[in-house]
Amino acid sequence: MKIRIFKIITLLFLFCVTRIGFTSAYFLDQEVSSGNTFVTSSLDFSLRDVSDTPLSSPFFNISGMVPGNSETKLVRVKKDGDLDFQYSAKFKKVSGSDVLCDALELEAKLDGATVYNSNLSGFDLDPATIISAGADDWEFTIKLDSADSSLREKTCDFDFIFEGRQIGGGLSDEEKIGSIIATGSWALSGSVVINEIMWMGSTVHELDEWVELRNTTGSPINITGWKLYGAGPGPNEIVLGGTIEAHGYFLLSHYASGNANSAIKDSIIADQVDNSVHLTGSPGEQLTLKDTLDSIIDQTPTGSWVAGTHTSPATVEQSMERNNDPTTGWHTCIADACNDTTYWDAEGNNYGTPKAANLSENDPSATEDIVELVEEVTVPEVTPEETQEPTEEVIPSEPPVVKTAPEVEESVDQEPVTGPAQPAPSEETVDE
Repeated sequence: MKIRIFKIITLLFLFCVTRIGFTSAYFLDQEVSSGNTFVTSSLDFSLRDVSDTPLSSPFFNISGMVPGNSETKLVRVKKDGDLDFQYSAKFKKVSGSDVLCDALELEAKLDGATVYNSNLSGFDLDPATIISAGADDWEFTIKLDSADSSLREKTCDFDFIFEGRQIGGGLSDEEKIGSIIATGSWALSGSVVINEIMWMGSTVHELDEWVELRNTTGSPINITGWKLYGAGPGPNEIVLGGTIEAHGYFLLSHYASGNANSAIKDSIIADQVDNSVHLTGSPGEQLTLKDTLDSIIDQTPTGSWVAGTHTSPATVEQSMERNNDPTTGWHTCIADACNDTTYWDAEGNNYGTPKAANLSENDPSATEDIVELVEEVTVPEVTPEETQEPTEEVIPSEPPVVKTAPEVEESVDQEPVTGPAQPAPSEETVDE
């Protein structure tokens, strides 16, 4: 019985095994680590103003800069990332004039200490500093000292570039801020000249003194803020105001032309009336014209007045005029054309051309063409042989002398010729 039961169980097992299809199985194991944090580091910074506002270009934006001008700007290099870094600061020209970029001066201060003070185009600090806490504050001052004419009406377009580098690593970041500086136009020496001086006053009043300036250029010149030294009492200067038109004149007068003490024609309006105009009559003084940059634009000779006349009592007063070519000096106004109602209230003995071109015949630079003409027609010296036997070239330049010689006329009167008319005596006859 037991054997039969065992056989039955075995048969059932085999039957079940043969009826089960393919199966698969695997083992699984899992480990968990909790509480871990992964953090990435970054190198990042930005350029801001002192109020922590991001800067935008242009940083410096200057137009009409002239010698003596300067401008200051502040920039903060702010650390925005996690990594400490080292950075450089430098200038890079974008466009414009190399001459101007080289002439501009830059003073750079880092956290109050001057770290650079030289020409703008040479600015290159590498490395500048290491950011570790949060920010560095820079102060940039740009100025123009040179008044060289080549710098007028030029531009310098440039960037300030800050390049950060990771300390001991390969990360980097670069920030830049653009700027543009444009110069204006300024007066050059001789662009305005002291053209005429009535240093002695007029026959109407001894204080009827005036100084005339002339613009020698083809463009208007604003002289507001310019100073004329020596024209006031003692060492005091007179501050000028106004604009002189191209090739125009500017009249600075003690009296207005309509004043009873002024001999100037009423229709000639002074550009500036200043009762402090007081010119030393004797021995004289030097006048110096300076612009707002304190540059000398023009100057009269030192010592006594080099031209002009004054009589005492004041019966004839003649101004001191600049030659037509200002570089050749001065002369006294003696032309009759200077002494009429074109310039004066009534004809008298005042000579000058207030607020008008100088007309004096005593101006050597105005007669250069005449001198050159005379030199061209000068007759060469004639030798005795050429006089005895004149050639065709000599005769045209000598006939007036032969015909008007007193000896010829006297000889003819004393010994009149009868009969047919005879030819004029030759030079040989005159010599005998």
